[in-house]
Amino acid sequence: MIIIIPLKTSKQYDIRAPLATWVDSSNPYITAEQVREDLVRLSSLRNCLTAGSICTAYAHSAAIGARGMEDCMEYHACLLEAEKRGFPTVDDAMVGAKELKISWNCAFGEEEPIVRSNIRHESLCVVQCGLTAILHGCIGRYFEQRGSVQCD
Repeated sequence: MIIIIPLKTSKQYDIRAPLATWVDSSNPYITAEQVREDLVRLSSLRNCLTAGSICTAYAHSAAIGARGMEDCMEYHACLLEAEKRGFPTVDDAMVGAKELKISWNCAFGEEEPIVRSNIRHESLCVVQCGLTAILHGCIGRYFEQRGSVQCD
């Protein structure tokens, strides 16, 4: 018997606009227009993950195919780089992005989503989602190779 662990879920959200506002207000040397392509890519990767890839409640099979895991790893790498470059890592409105409201639902209940305004929390949620999906994929492949379970 395989125990299925539910994945954290999130809704599509355009993180480009609030991060652009944060760049313009907090960095005297760089404007949002100068990093526009990077912000669009970051937002696109997040929306790919939340629109039916691995960050939906029952998307374990999507983690195996359709570039789900590659997108997850690339998005996580982008978030780590954003953190290194000084993007908000705490929920303090004085140093963070006030407009950034990223929400993630708990994997184990119907509680209200957890809303944060920082890149670090987003990164941790993506890692948790990705690792759970990888684990499910490995377990499924293991049983499929043994002939115990059919995986699609």
